Parts: sequence; C-alpha cells; structure tokens
Amino acid sequence: MTGASHGIATGLSRRGQAFWLPYGGWGNGLPAKAWVPIAEVVGDHAATLVLAALRDADVPAYAARLHPSRTRGHRAASRPHVGIWVGASSYGTAEALLLALIPAIGEALQQPILP
Repeated sequence: MTGASHGIATGLSRRGQAFWLPYGGWGNGLPAKAWVPIAEVVGDHAATLVLAALRDADVPAYAARLHPSRTRGHRAASRPHVGIWVGASSYGTAEALLLALIPAIGEALQQPILP
C-alpha cells in the first residue's frame, strides 16, 4: 500500500501550486505546500486588499473569481464573487486576521464585501 500512496503523493507534488488552486487567479507572492478555502468576498478590489493584509501577516494567500454556479444567490457582473484560499499551515492565523479585517475593508470601501 505504501508504494501506491507514495506514487500519488509524488504525482501531486510535481503538478505544483496550480494543481491545488483554481485557474486564472492571483496570489500574494507567498508559497504554500497545500491550500484551503477560507472565505468568499465580493469584488476583485476587496480580494486584493485581503491578500495584501494576509501577505503582511506572512500568510500565503490566493484569490480567484468563482464560477457563477458556485456562488450563492444572484450576483452583479460588476462585483464578482471571489474565493480566498490560504496556506493550510497558516489557517488559524488567517482566520483570526480575517475576523477583524473583513469589517474594516467593508468600511473602507463603503460597501459590504461578504456575499
């Protein structure tokens, strides 16, 4: 059994970061070996602000627009839903930061950023 699971793990690691994350997104420049979804925000600008704040806290992060069928309810084309992923080993730090950060970004942009 170990041989089969080792082969799968090796194959996954060769595919690199793009394998774990949706195509067409953008990151904050920090690498991670594994990624987990943490939030969904409304708007590319809000997502970029979240990524910058996470970078400042040394949390790897990535954002990508979500396919319309993956978003809840209706969405305006001008304000797409954007998924946020973080490095798995930094999830706790990211969660604590986002609890304070989301309301502050919403106030700065003068609009809610959560769907």
